[in-house]
Amino acid sequence: MILRRLDAAREEVRHCGEFDYVIMNQDFARAVDDLSAIVRAARLTASRQAARHAQLLQRLLNPEKDF
Repeated sequence: MILRRLDAAREEVRHCGEFDYVIMNQDFARAVDDLSAIVRAARLTASRQAARHAQLLQRLLNPEKDF
């Protein structure tokens, strides 16, 4: 079972260049922090922020209509 997991891990590492983010799980607390940072960053992409704050952005871009 351990050998099978090691083989699987090697295969996963071979593909790490295909991903935008890679978390190395040598230190669990650091890995959790890294994952949290990735999730936070994903929530702040321009497209998600534009969708989430569409009304605010509209008011900021067209201040004469609301202010």
